[in-house]
Amino acid sequence: MRITLQEWKSTEFPRGEFDSFAREIHENYSEYVSVIHPSFDHEWLLQAKGYVGYLPFSGGVIEIVPKVPVSNLFGMLDVAFGLKSFKVLDDSVEMSSLADFYSRLASILSHRVLARSRRGLFRTYRAENESLAFIRGRIDVRESLRSPLDPSISCHYEEHTTDVIENRLILYTLSTILRSGLCGEKYLPVVRHAYRVLSRFSTHEPFSWTDCMGRLYNRLNEDYEPMHGLCRFFLERMGPCQGRGERKMLPFVISMHQLFEEFVAVWLARKLKEDGRFNLSIQYSVEAGSFTIRPDLVVEDSQTRIPVLVADTKYKASDTIDQDDVYQVVAYAQKLSCSEAVLIYPFRSDNSYSYDWNGILTRTVAFDLQQSLDRAGDSFLKDIFEYAAFRVCDYGVANEAY
Repeated sequence: MRITLQEWKSTEFPRGEFDSFAREIHENYSEYVSVIHPSFDHEWLLQAKGYVGYLPFSGGVIEIVPKVPVSNLFGMLDVAFGLKSFKVLDDSVEMSSLADFYSRLASILSHRVLARSRRGLFRTYRAENESLAFIRGRIDVRESLRSPLDPSISCHYEEHTTDVIENRLILYTLSTILRSGLCGEKYLPVVRHAYRVLSRFSTHEPFSWTDCMGRLYNRLNEDYEPMHGLCRFFLERMGPCQGRGERKMLPFVISMHQLFEEFVAVWLARKLKEDGRFNLSIQYSVEAGSFTIRPDLVVEDSQTRIPVLVADTKYKASDTIDQDDVYQVVAYAQKLSCSEAVLIYPFRSDNSYSYDWNGILTRTVAFDLQQSLDRAGDSFLKDIFEYAAFRVCDYGVANEAY
């Protein structure tokens, strides 16, 4: 059974055949899919939440397809995870499904691994302590004297090796991709080849997606940074296999809200840095009594560091404005003494919102993912600057810098 859902939309399924799978799907995937029990007049109802991906169960697989074009998924990932050196947008117009999206990313990572292996994998010195038949490095005199009749010599030395965490992270990611069951037959050979090559130089051990973050890079391994960005993408979105071991596919889900939030933050920070007059604070936090408030985005004057605009990203199912969202962003602006508050939505709507809340002008703005990212970005940036009372003509939104 192959069930195809679109994010945020509901689909009916007949009673009888689906009965035995409903509880399993609810227990394993309630975070991603709502399972609504049939009534006298209705069948089973599945409603996808704000995630896309693949959810295997004992009767088949649920595929949740995105509302946005798959090519825009590539563009958002490219910006949010810093993969510019991969040029992931080159062939993205050919992508028509989530499976193509997953397979192409796996292929990109594999080709990068093979290219780096031809130039030589990253190596570093690792401290070793071992009993040897010959002297290497520095003799551990104290350890050697403990066993005077032992002909081997205890030595401390450093080994120049490729078996380092930088390579082991990628090896484990390639292993996860091969076990996922999601990679298309067209791309499997190159993924297998990259795994075999890398396995000759590093050991296999499990990692978490958090191990890909906060790593230090230099001129010798700077090309590993985007590869580790892709590793983080795969590992963060691959879940453990649910249920019995004979399942051939691992869960794979993308939180569209998280991806949209990270994409907008990185994209806007880059544009403001190019302008030079403003900074974007992403990890902004303010104490508010017994708890801390953390708006998604705060635009500051680069000279005074005073907040001039506060914004929250909202990846929602409908184009209606939620009152709670308005109250939230107004509270942020009030706490930061900011007169401009913005709610950022992924789709343009006729139900735009604009209201002055006691001196806090609150509005909605769209980064319309149904358009090309370049065109949507032009319109979005123009609105941001206009709503923040900046002079758009000075910035030149329509320049070729995009």
